[in-house]
Amino acid sequence: MIHLELSEEIIESHRIYLRKKLPDMISDFKKTWKKQSYTTAHKKFCDWLMGQVNLLGESNYKKSIFLQKPEQFQDTYNYIKNYHPKIIELINAPTKKKKDGTKEKSYSEYMQDALGYKKFCDKTPSPKAGHRYMVGEYKGDADEWCAYAYIMSTGLKVCPYCNRSYITSYYSEKNKVRPDLDHFFPKSIYPFFSMSIYNLVPSCKVCNSSFKGQKDFSFDSYINPYEEAMKDELMKFNYNVSSLTGILGLEEEKLELTIDYDKENEDAKRLKNNNEVFNIELLYQYHRDTVCELLRRQYIFNEEYRGTVLKEYEDLFADEKEMDELLFGLAKDGDTKNTLLGKLRKDIYEEFNSSVGRDVSDRRSYE
Repeated sequence: MIHLELSEEIIESHRIYLRKKLPDMISDFKKTWKKQSYTTAHKKFCDWLMGQVNLLGESNYKKSIFLQKPEQFQDTYNYIKNYHPKIIELINAPTKKKKDGTKEKSYSEYMQDALGYKKFCDKTPSPKAGHRYMVGEYKGDADEWCAYAYIMSTGLKVCPYCNRSYITSYYSEKNKVRPDLDHFFPKSIYPFFSMSIYNLVPSCKVCNSSFKGQKDFSFDSYINPYEEAMKDELMKFNYNVSSLTGILGLEEEKLELTIDYDKENEDAKRLKNNNEVFNIELLYQYHRDTVCELLRRQYIFNEEYRGTVLKEYEDLFADEKEMDELLFGLAKDGDTKNTLLGKLRKDIYEEFNSSVGRDVSDRRSYE
């Protein structure tokens, strides 16, 4: 999994949108939803939600449930559980079946509607705004902000959960497509987080629908990609191989791809739990050919060869780092989150250099 950050422009767009759209919807939710013995608790909670919307207009607006960092989610959940326990009961209550066999609408679904998640997802920006969002040039207002605008504004090209599938958006008058928008904490269980910006993670369909689904990611056991604790060094891809000549194709190829975690770091344990849900280690065995290719390149393109290339094409490369990015398919300027298999390539490249070295004689002794 790759660490993500949100720009101040995204935060501001979401803030303006919610301040404009939520008051009327929450007010309607407060008035129209009624259930004996729960009505008072419901109205009290709606007042709390409205207070969170009002907070968006104050200087400390980032403390609102809609803009707070993921590290604050557990405290907010504990507050709701302690001071609005009947709301948790309503959310967890089983839904009844109607006479026609269909299920009644759950309280969780009513709350998601009141916070406007479906409208946020169904809405599309104007063709002109959509194009400018797509090329990263547009700063929209509340009338243009939606899931398409949010995802395109992040600039993400690759799924942050697996780093192996493209999630680029496309938008035009005739056609449009965008990746899934995953609720890290499922909206069915935590509907009050359904429009929290740091709970909305652009992702591929395999990770979101096939692997994660509605799995309850507990606060203590899993790590949100927006958390500051989500550091690159928590895990490293590594490889086991019988000999480098095998990688070079001189004998049968035998390579195992592994993941090493920082055993002393609790956050690394959380990341490992994430990766097990997304089947990262298993899926990455399908990319052993990429690792073999990278190892071959590193073995062949020794220091002398690379020095010759750099000298011969000095006008093409600013430095050795830029040349290595081209030769070994590394992420440009270290941007692994937008490079397919960027984390894998970076880790294997660094591991080979640290354990084998670039000198050819050192590499042969490794065999």
